[in-house]
Amino acid sequence: MNAYFKVLAVILLTTSAPNIFASISCSKPKLSKPVEHKSMYHFKAVVTCNLVGETINIPGIKDAYRSEILSKDSQFVVHSQQDYDNKKGMKGYSLDVTQTYDSENGHLVVRANILLLDDSASHFTLNLKSKSVDGQDNAKYNKLIINEVDLQHTADDDKIVVTKEIDVEQPWYAPQETFFDTVQSELADSIRKSAMLQARKIRGDNVDALRK
Repeated sequence: MNAYFKVLAVILLTTSAPNIFASISCSKPKLSKPVEHKSMYHFKAVVTCNLVGETINIPGIKDAYRSEILSKDSQFVVHSQQDYDNKKGMKGYSLDVTQTYDSENGHLVVRANILLLDDSASHFTLNLKSKSVDGQDNAKYNKLIINEVDLQHTADDDKIVVTKEIDVEQPWYAPQETFFDTVQSELADSIRKSAMLQARKIRGDNVDALRK
């Protein structure tokens, strides 16, 4: 092997070796039984992902999410932002935003509070909770949206729990069984995609994990 290829081999091994066994493994969505809530129904789905062999920069995660939200071509309009301290060792940002996007069921305008927090060592959390939801077509039946991402870092791996909760009004024309099946199927599809995007963003990939 000549000198050039020796140098190239060293570079490849140096850059690739830390992640040679890296992987993302996500569970199937766990769906809770719909619960009647204020003349509508509350649905919840949870997916757990494990990141093995990754190098996670805990303090940098909340800044990566904030940069995505503040990007000029994002789906978000930021009305205000401020530093936030939950007095339990978690610090970061609180943002008041409006997210606008087209869902499978119609156009949505969601006013929400977003918290991006970490303890600078082993724990990161993202919480998005809607204050108002304005939808068109079948999306008008969505009344509440909650998205959560919780990362726990250990010496062996990183576990991410992604949670989606929604309140949906049942249309008068939809049989309950069909309504439940449709909402849960759409929720499962949505959280599968979201969980993988969140895991990729947390490991440092350049992805828009909050884009719908």
